[in-house]
Amino acid sequence: MASQFSSNSVWTNKGSSNYAGMLVTMHKNAGYGLQFDLNYTWSHSIDNVSIIANSIAVSNGFGFICDVQRPRECRGNSDFDVTNYFNGNFIYDLPFGRNRTIANTAPFWLDELIGGWQISGLPTWHTGDAYNAQANAYVTSFANDAPATLLGFRSTVKTKINGGAGQPLLAYASSTAADAAFTGPTGFNIGSRNTLRGPGFFNFDLGLGKTFPIWSDKVKMKFRCDAFNAFNHPNFSIPSTNGRDITEAAGVPFGTITSMVGSPGSDEAQRVLQGALRLEF
Repeated sequence: MASQFSSNSVWTNKGSSNYAGMLVTMHKNAGYGLQFDLNYTWSHSIDNVSIIANSIAVSNGFGFICDVQRPRECRGNSDFDVTNYFNGNFIYDLPFGRNRTIANTAPFWLDELIGGWQISGLPTWHTGDAYNAQANAYVTSFANDAPATLLGFRSTVKTKINGGAGQPLLAYASSTAADAAFTGPTGFNIGSRNTLRGPGFFNFDLGLGKTFPIWSDKVKMKFRCDAFNAFNHPNFSIPSTNGRDITEAAGVPFGTITSMVGSPGSDEAQRVLQGALRLEF
C-alpha cells in the first residue's frame, strides 16, 4: 500500500453473480374490441458486487468487492434485485357507434359523438429494491462502507412509510427502533449485504383516443390524450441508512426518504399529460 494513499484500487475477476427467474405471460388476441398482454416475473439475482469493475460508477467506496480476500463475504441480493414484477398493456375499442355492438345503425351525427372511442393502458407494479444499512466503518478494504449487522427483529426494519405533511418522510414505523436494531462490525465480521427492501413501485399510464370519420374510410381525424402516471401516485426511493453518528449530526432521522423514483417532470415522478391531433388520408 502506497504511503500517500489510504487504498489502491485494482481490477479483478472475483465478481460473481447468479440469476434465477420465472416468467408467466397471458396474451389475448384482438376480439370484441379488446386485446391485452399481462406479464408476471418472479426472480432472484445474487452477486457479490453489482457494478462492472471498470465502470465510471465505481467510486467513493461504491461498486467494490468488500473483501478481496473473502469474495463471498458480501454475497447477497443484487442492488437491482426485485422479487415480484408485473406489467402489461391493453387496448379496448368501446362498443358504441356504427359497426359496433351498441348503436350499430347510428346516424352520422350520432356516430361522430359516441363512435370511435378507444381506451389503452400500461400498468406496472413491482416490489421494492434491495439495499442495506451502512455501518460507517471501513473495515476490510479502506474503501468500502461495510454493511451494518442486524441484531433486532426484522419486523422493526420492514418498510412502512409514514410522516410527510411538512414532517420528514420515514421508511420505518419507528426510526429510533430501526436504528437501534443495527450495530457496527465486530472485528472483521461485517453484516449481510442488501437484506432490506425499499418501497414498492406502482405506475399506470392511460390513453384515450377518438376517431372522427370525415369522408368514408378515406379521410379520418384522430385525437388522442395520454396520461403518464395517470393516478399521480408517488413512488419513493430507498431511504437514507447511514450510521448513527452521521444522522444525529445532520439532524436527519434514520431511514428518512429524501427523493422519489424518476427525475422531476418525468412520467415516473408525477402525472404528465400530452395530446395529439392527426389527419389521416
